[in-house]
Amino acid sequence: MKTPKEVRARAATYYRRNHRAWLDGGFTPLNINLQPPSGKEAERDDGLTVRSWIDEWNRSAIPAGREDKRLSYMGTYSLPTRVVLDTPDLTARVAGTSEHWCRINAVLGRICSELGADVRTPLISCLATWEEWDDATVDQFIDVIRWLRTHDTTDFYIRELPIFGVGSKWLESHRAVVETVAGPLKFRAKPQLVELRVLGRSSGVRHWACPVTDIGALPCSTVLMVENHQTFLALPDLDGTVAVFGGGLHAHTLSAQIPGLDQKDVVYWGDLDSHGFYILDIVRRRLPQARSVLMDVDTARAHEELAVEEPQPNRFTPQLLTSAETLALEYLRTHSTGGCLRIEQERIVFNFAVERLREAVGQ
Repeated sequence: MKTPKEVRARAATYYRRNHRAWLDGGFTPLNINLQPPSGKEAERDDGLTVRSWIDEWNRSAIPAGREDKRLSYMGTYSLPTRVVLDTPDLTARVAGTSEHWCRINAVLGRICSELGADVRTPLISCLATWEEWDDATVDQFIDVIRWLRTHDTTDFYIRELPIFGVGSKWLESHRAVVETVAGPLKFRAKPQLVELRVLGRSSGVRHWACPVTDIGALPCSTVLMVENHQTFLALPDLDGTVAVFGGGLHAHTLSAQIPGLDQKDVVYWGDLDSHGFYILDIVRRRLPQARSVLMDVDTARAHEELAVEEPQPNRFTPQLLTSAETLALEYLRTHSTGGCLRIEQERIVFNFAVERLREAVGQ
């Protein structure tokens, strides 16, 4: 014997699994057999359980089909036999989700009336992204789609869109559902900035950041490319040298984009670990003349007590490392219990680093 509580749970499961399809007209009725008792079942406890079940259904608001049935010596009763959930509205009511069902239909109907019926199917496909929206968010979505239909987004940065009532970060957090309706969006690309420092004496600006495309000829004979930002900021004065913040793998891109680097004396300083040597290896693909500094066995040995295990070592096979650099990498690998040691730039004793840097640039 199925109770009203069990029917409500079955309806809730049916709703949760299928309500999105119902928005597009794909409803299939659900028939639930209540498994009414037989006369023999009613006799087991003189009908107490059966009468309780019948009373529970009599108090329930769930519509159920009934049949008159004789239950042995207890007599004839009108028994609920089947519940047929034949509409989405009824299913939602029985499942206890009427408010949700009415809300998503109202939101979908409103958006379609404002933007056209063609947005219905795309919106249904991403129901989870908007089913909890309040009225203000619905208004913002409508305004954004209208604006996108009449403007070229490639003229704007993503936080620059001049849409009244829509915050600068709104589109970033709602981009997936917007693109489902409006299609892929392309905005003005954020300029790729490179940070540089003139390490020698200069009467002009000594520290600046600008788009790579704005960099002219660098006022130096030597370019020192550094992997970590704190190390970049702490670099000492080195005449005739401009420091470039490489920022890990970004150094490979910069080595191809900064004009005139192939005509400069390029010195690279990265972490003493597998990733640092990998970056050096790929920088040399663009700048074969690049030299390394503080990436040798002597530096590794002198600072081994400051080493930690590299969490996810790079297993690359060196292609363009010198024999001395390869030896340093092998030292880090063979003295590790987890694949490779890591001695970050910031861990190198500063006076030791300054002396080696000055030797590297001939000062």
